[in-house]
Amino acid sequence: MSFDTRDVGYFLGVARLGHVGRAAEALGLSQPAVSKGLARLERELGLPLFERTSRGMRLTAAGEAFVPRAERIQADYDDAMRMAGDLRAGSVGLLRIGASTAAAEAWVTPALAALRRRRPSMRFSLSVRLSSEVIAALRAGLLDVAVAPASEPAEDDLARTPLGTDDVVVVAAQRHALFRGPAPTLQRLARCGWILPREPLASRRWIVETFERAGVAPPVPVVEVDYGSADAIALAARTDLLTFAPLPRPRRAWPVPIRQVGLPGLTLRRRFAALTRRGAHRSALLETFVEAMVQAG
Repeated sequence: MSFDTRDVGYFLGVARLGHVGRAAEALGLSQPAVSKGLARLERELGLPLFERTSRGMRLTAAGEAFVPRAERIQADYDDAMRMAGDLRAGSVGLLRIGASTAAAEAWVTPALAALRRRRPSMRFSLSVRLSSEVIAALRAGLLDVAVAPASEPAEDDLARTPLGTDDVVVVAAQRHALFRGPAPTLQRLARCGWILPREPLASRRWIVETFERAGVAPPVPVVEVDYGSADAIALAARTDLLTFAPLPRPRRAWPVPIRQVGLPGLTLRRRFAALTRRGAHRSALLETFVEAMVQAG
């Protein structure tokens, strides 16, 4: 079974916006052209993909099931067009990078700085978001590479190049009461105020499971954040709140006056990798960038 990639694009536009007219406007097409494309696709599949209602278009069960396949078809088409563009441009094009905050600081930024010095004609776009978001964008074909903590076991649809590890530890202001008197315990930490990532981020699950394994009620956050950031660490340095921070890389220090709360089991080791879609075109620019990250580690 073969599909016209344009019709697949029309389908995805309507699926996202829930309306033929809005999808047509976003695609720069007429409404009849989009409607005809949807009709061709439904005939090819032999299944209705939408329910037409007075308020717009609603995916059928078959339409919901077809969305991931359509996204892969669109991603493969876009990938082929990018490969052709690379060939026309002599393998110099735009590399779309997604990264988690920690990955951007430790690997992406040093690699981009090195490449900028060596090859100033290279072009990049960088999106720093949650790990789950950059991996989803990679799968949808919106990114060429995602740099993030790599889960175990390896995802079947993604190829990975290991980059290195970091250790996330619990920190508090250098003058925090925890550092005076008896050595801190999990029970004392549970009674403190915390800055924690929102559920279901891996670091939040880690701290909850660490306390639960010890039979201690997990801490309740005073402040919740979308992901670990310099702002959370800066707030901890100026208050009595605890949070996590990656240990500084060798010969570096934290930029604010914080200190590790050292307790056995309170270290989360994360393994980072450069992730790409298996079978997707790997441009010379992508290969050069990944190699620069490996060297940066």
